[in-house]
Amino acid sequence: MKKILPGVIAALALAASPCIADYYDDAAEEETYRESTAKEKGIYAFVSGGAADMNEISVLATSKTFKVGKGGTFEGGIGYRFNENLRLEASYGQSKVDVDKDARTCTASTGDVPNCLFSETTIQNVFVSGFFDLENDSRFTPYLGVGVGTAKLEVDANDIQDTDRQTTYQAKGGVTFDAADRVDLFADLTYQVIDDSNLAVTDIEAMKLWKGQVGVRFFF
Repeated sequence: MKKILPGVIAALALAASPCIADYYDDAAEEETYRESTAKEKGIYAFVSGGAADMNEISVLATSKTFKVGKGGTFEGGIGYRFNENLRLEASYGQSKVDVDKDARTCTASTGDVPNCLFSETTIQNVFVSGFFDLENDSRFTPYLGVGVGTAKLEVDANDIQDTDRQTTYQAKGGVTFDAADRVDLFADLTYQVIDDSNLAVTDIEAMKLWKGQVGVRFFF
C-alpha cells in the first residue's frame, strides 16, 4: 500500500497539471484583455500643470487697463470615457498671476476708481467639461473640449485680501499620446473667460486667460 500511494499522488498531480495551467493561462489572458481595453470605456484620473497668461485686466466703464504678468497653473480631476470619441471630466484647478508693478502703486483716486489695482490674482476653478477625441491609427490623438464652471477670484489689494465668485467658461484643444495600456500623456492649450467681477471696490471686465499645460491620465 505504501508503494502504491506515491504513484497515485503522482498520477493525480499529472492529471491536474493541464487544468491548473489552463486556469493560469485564462487568468493571464483575461488580465491582458483588461489592460488592452482599459482606455475604451470607463473611469480615469488626471493631473496637469503649466503656465498661465492673462495679458491685462480692464476696469468697467473706463479706459483704464492694467498689464498682468505670466504665472503658473495646475489642474486635476476625474473623467469618464463613454466610447472612443466622447469623454466627460470634472476638475479642480488653480492659476496664479502677478499684476505688473505699475498697477500696484496707488496715487490719487479718480471718482470711485482707484489708480491702483492689486499685486497678485489667484483663480480657483471647478469645471465640468466635455471632450471629443479625433481617433486615428497613430498613437497621437487630437481632441477638442468645452467646459463651464465657477471661479473664485482672490486678490491682494493694498494689503487687503478680497474675493469674488463668478461663472467661467473654457475651450480646450490638445493632443494625447498613448504611452501604455493604462496611461496617456497629453498637452493642451486652454482659453478661459471669467464673467465681470468686483474686486478691491473695482468693477472688472470679464477676465480672459490662456493656459498651456502638460499632464498624465491613469485609467482604472
